[in-house]
Amino acid sequence: MSSAKKKGNRFSDRFGLLQSQAELDFVDIPVDADLKLFCDPYSFVIESDPWFVECNNEVSSFFQRLLDFIRARDRSSAMQMLEHVGEANEAHLGFSEKEARGLGIGRKKAEALYERLQSSDAVKTGRLQDISECDLFVRGVGPDNISDMTLNIIRHKLLEYTATQCEQLGIETKMVQGGFCWNNESNRWKNGYAHLPVVDGNRLLLVPKAAVRYRLALDHQDFYRKHVLEFLQAEHLSANTSLVHVLKNGKRRVTKKDVAQENPLSKEMLFRFAEEHPEVLKAYKESAYNNIAVLRDEDIEGQQRQQKGVDIQAILTKLDQLKSGHEDASKFHDAVFGAMHAIFYPQLRMFKKEAEINEGRKRLDIIANNSRAPGFFSDLASQHNILCPYIAFECKNYTEDPRNPEFDQLSGRLNDQRGKVGVLICRHITDRPAIIAKCKDYRKKGELLIVLDDQDLKILLGHRKEQAYGLISEYMHKRLREIEL
Repeated sequence: MSSAKKKGNRFSDRFGLLQSQAELDFVDIPVDADLKLFCDPYSFVIESDPWFVECNNEVSSFFQRLLDFIRARDRSSAMQMLEHVGEANEAHLGFSEKEARGLGIGRKKAEALYERLQSSDAVKTGRLQDISECDLFVRGVGPDNISDMTLNIIRHKLLEYTATQCEQLGIETKMVQGGFCWNNESNRWKNGYAHLPVVDGNRLLLVPKAAVRYRLALDHQDFYRKHVLEFLQAEHLSANTSLVHVLKNGKRRVTKKDVAQENPLSKEMLFRFAEEHPEVLKAYKESAYNNIAVLRDEDIEGQQRQQKGVDIQAILTKLDQLKSGHEDASKFHDAVFGAMHAIFYPQLRMFKKEAEINEGRKRLDIIANNSRAPGFFSDLASQHNILCPYIAFECKNYTEDPRNPEFDQLSGRLNDQRGKVGVLICRHITDRPAIIAKCKDYRKKGELLIVLDDQDLKILLGHRKEQAYGLISEYMHKRLREIEL
């Protein structure tokens, strides 16, 4: 396994990874600074992936219990919950801090957070429902606080995730203190050990890139500018107040600047507005739910201090250099693993290599969660009514076309829990009509098996290189039509 190497400041540099950000499921963090991205708890609300659903349940349960203690004026119990949510330095996300870090600082942050929450009218009245709304209504609580709280509440999930990612990529880990993890059953923080990557004596925590954003989905400035001010503009126009200006062409207008001067931004003002107009807050949250989008790999790279770019050509070159046959089978598996990340993210995520199934009796070359992100795999469920919460992949580095045993093997990996969709990746298809005929046979049994070869991957990676995500889905639909029609 690769150990930390003294070159570059990125996680991938330090562990000698050859994969670019596009081939990784997690954020390729700098190890000596913080990346200005935030773990958004609202990303857990909108996603249907099991991992995200579990995270959402844990964050929601924690925060509701915390609010109950604060409203009951049980400071001792609330402070016990807040004791370990102040910092998540190992994740290297958020705003870089110059002040000292440590237990004392964490306690001071917990005390400050408690005071801000307990003094908030949104908390007292019950208007505040979830952690995502803190940025809207609680003074002094912003993206960095919310991100750190979220990361700490789901720390045990991140510890497992980090260990899994390192195992899949052959990264050396050490048994170190993993930090305090919240246990929903005992309602206690528990410190324990975990296998984590370590650089310069500092442990690191990896975060799925689908969970991070430039800014939180629920953002007080966005709510103010695009919803509150526009609503108030319309009200002034309707009431024909003194803020209404009549232009030379006779058109009546109310400017946002005038409305803002009369209603300056503050979180207290936003709370009062939401109390008077709950329908506007509801519309804002629905808009955020429907319009929030995951960051692309290029977006994440754009936030890096030392940018590398997203090198899709390197993936193509890697595949080209591999020979068919047993000798390069493992390398082909690794190359396909990275290529599937690059091509299908964010449609597919949380990729696992050599995943154990059927209680460990069988292994899948690759399996990925099917997300709600628009694209081919989402269409399979919504438009074609095909069960596919997960997508299974098998990689065959053979010199000849896949035959019945390869199809049967992939078919045997599908069921009502994992889904009915599998992708067989091979090197060359010489008789495509025969391959399509086999796929049609399985389709009649309710399973969708799609076969892709090197040429398919080159076309798909070419679309990814141009960031033509729509063409990726179009191409996959083309392969689907060959089977369906």
